[in-house]
Amino acid sequence: MERPALSLLVVLSPRTSLLFVVLSCASLLWSLGNAQIAAAAALPPVRCANGSTIGMCTINNAYGVNMDGRPCQLGRVFYPRTEDELISAVVYASQNNLPVKVASATVHTIPKWYCPGGTTGVSIITRDYKGISIDRDTMTATVDAGVMLDDFFAYLADHNLTFPTAPYWAGASVIGAIGTGSHGSTLQFKGGRMGEYVRGVRVVVPTDEASGWVGVRDVRGGDELLAARLHLGLLGAISKMTLEVYPLWKREVTYYNTSDANLENEILSFAENTTFPDLN
Repeated sequence: MERPALSLLVVLSPRTSLLFVVLSCASLLWSLGNAQIAAAAALPPVRCANGSTIGMCTINNAYGVNMDGRPCQLGRVFYPRTEDELISAVVYASQNNLPVKVASATVHTIPKWYCPGGTTGVSIITRDYKGISIDRDTMTATVDAGVMLDDFFAYLADHNLTFPTAPYWAGASVIGAIGTGSHGSTLQFKGGRMGEYVRGVRVVVPTDEASGWVGVRDVRGGDELLAARLHLGLLGAISKMTLEVYPLWKREVTYYNTSDANLENEILSFAENTTFPDLN
């Protein structure tokens, strides 16, 4: 004998019915919006006709939509795996006098900084260039251009080390996060901005024909290092960064509720006396 189907009848007042419809529509729109974001995130940021890397290419950010609503066209895309391949990409752009921009695997930015402009520009995607090395004598780690934040933190933890600050979102590259001023919430150590812990930068820059079309500079101090800590992608193609690291520690998290009636007078004390303060 088949089991009877279950029927459910809900009787709602006119006001409740309207609220129910509004909430249902809002829930549907929220679900559709998340589905669109998930679909955009699943697509590669660079797409070229016939799977090529030359001509008929476009690049979008991680959200799948350019800020101005217009596609960014590219003339050529490079995916370097080593510094030598990164240098070759810059040489190509320099020899042909083409605009070039560097972006990570996710192109995680809302402003259109990743677009070289025009239709013949060059894009260098660092997704395959992601080595990490550690120097325990100087307590530093050197990361290649494509190393992502979550991979960096996991690698350090595997070696009983850590980095003292970071943004909440770990889906950006280390060098990209530093170059755009990303920060955590601490006033201790050297502060919450990731760039404060940069010890050195290795950058590939275009030059003239007499100099071989390209140069590689190691920046270890002075105004250039200060600029590299907030480079915004304007100093050249950054190949590597060397960062201070610290011994791994355990973090204790405490949640508590309090009145915000005197917040403006208490917030500085809270920040100074809490290693990783957070307000919600």
